[in-house]
Amino acid sequence: MTSPPSCTEQDFKLPHLRRCAFDFSRIVWERKLGGGLDGYVWKVWFGETGPFSLNVPPDFRHYYAAQRECQNASIFQMIETAIAQAAVDSKPIRVLANPKTKQEARYNLFWFSDEARLASFPEDLEAAEITSMPRFRKCYGWLKFSGEIRRSISWSKEYTAIVYEYVEEGENEEAVVEEVDRFCWLTGFSHNLSPAARNWKSRVLVDLADIIHARGYGWHEVTYKQWTADLILVE
Repeated sequence: MTSPPSCTEQDFKLPHLRRCAFDFSRIVWERKLGGGLDGYVWKVWFGETGPFSLNVPPDFRHYYAAQRECQNASIFQMIETAIAQAAVDSKPIRVLANPKTKQEARYNLFWFSDEARLASFPEDLEAAEITSMPRFRKCYGWLKFSGEIRRSISWSKEYTAIVYEYVEEGENEEAVVEEVDRFCWLTGFSHNLSPAARNWKSRVLVDLADIIHARGYGWHEVTYKQWTADLILVE
């Protein structure tokens, strides 16, 4: 995963996170950061490069955390690419300024696609311009490994992990959290039903399963709105 992602409308409809380019044979396990029903997280290095966060979502059949994280990470990569291309073209991306429904959420997401670059946003609709993207934790893709290499997980299983940048613990500035939340709303993401302060570190959303993209399983219109920090950073 070394080149910009494809950003067609179809890519947004069926988002696929690309495979991590790091050599797993060079992994160095520094320490375990967490584990339990929410999966496992390790602080790792690949050779001398890092540190990174290696996230292994739970593998319950009814739980879609891994799929949601991969799809959300893929969509943010495409959105970032689209915003950068729009800056080169000097044509800011415009979206509905006050989306409320699933149809409107998907409509907003469409405007980040390659097809949208050939179209013009309707002048009779109230628009918000997207010219930049708040900070999101960088994702380096997915990889697979056998549980045989770690005693704390089942040795007989193969696991899918997602590699992220490692984010240090730090305070969550409410204004920044709300800015990120507004961006997610304008780009079609709804909240899940159990927001938590532990999903944020140093004003960065570190658990991408905390939100649901416009075509994702579990997207809810009732939670598709801007939230204040006190509703997001629940202790």
